[in-house]
Amino acid sequence: MVFYVASGVFGLVGLYPIANLCNLAMGFALITLVMWAYIRYSGEMREFGVTIDDCANTCLEKGMEHAAAAAAERALGPPTPTANGKHKHL
Repeated sequence: MVFYVASGVFGLVGLYPIANLCNLAMGFALITLVMWAYIRYSGEMREFGVTIDDCANTCLEKGMEHAAAAAAERALGPPTPTANGKHKHL
């Protein structure tokens, strides 16, 4: 969805090479999704399916890590130093 919107915006302002890169990334994501669905349905190429799952889990963990930190900072405010002058890390 992000690549689709970005492609439209870049195409609207005339940055066609960047729009084409967004389309390429969107196509790669779609092909990966179709391959993952086929692997799950047929049970063939299980090793490749595990690799796709591992990559997806890594991306999700890294993305959620940043999103959770941003949400916590918005909700709680910026971190304040403790008595020893160092910041606490969650």
